[in-house]
Amino acid sequence: MKDWIKSKKKRIYKMSESKPNKRGRPAKVTIDQISEALEQSAGIFSGAAKMLGTCPNTISNKVRKSKKLRDLVAEIKYKTLDLAETELLKKLKEGNMTAIIFYLKTQGKDRGYVERVQEQAVGRNGDPVDVDRDLLTFTDAELRSIIAKVETNGFVVEAKKIANSE
Repeated sequence: MKDWIKSKKKRIYKMSESKPNKRGRPAKVTIDQISEALEQSAGIFSGAAKMLGTCPNTISNKVRKSKKLRDLVAEIKYKTLDLAETELLKKLKEGNMTAIIFYLKTQGKDRGYVERVQEQAVGRNGDPVDVDRDLLTFTDAELRSIIAKVETNGFVVEAKKIANSE
């Protein structure tokens, strides 16, 4: 069996030390083993699972069932986010343009730093569709035609209720 343990990771049991159960499955891992593995893998379930010789679903299930593990994962994510923010601020101070743009797009929205996306509605043939037209400017025949097309395609439309209520 592979030995996933490195010298820094002494407290996690080696796969070879855990004996399989009667069905040939790996021995159960403890909350303490999972805690240590999660700390060493920065909260990444697959990394912790690899260290313990189990699958990520096992780690996920144990975390879901244990308040201690859920709290630990939340703490690890919080610390990792702090680390990422610190590194981003370092890049900002260095004048890294990608970091500057990212920061302004995510944190400078109240000052107008937002990505503007202009969308154009198009019909089936690719021609632009006038979506600014007021419903009151349509004739009854045009509204019935629109409703029939929408119903044919299986969509539900409030326009039908509006047209029928008049």
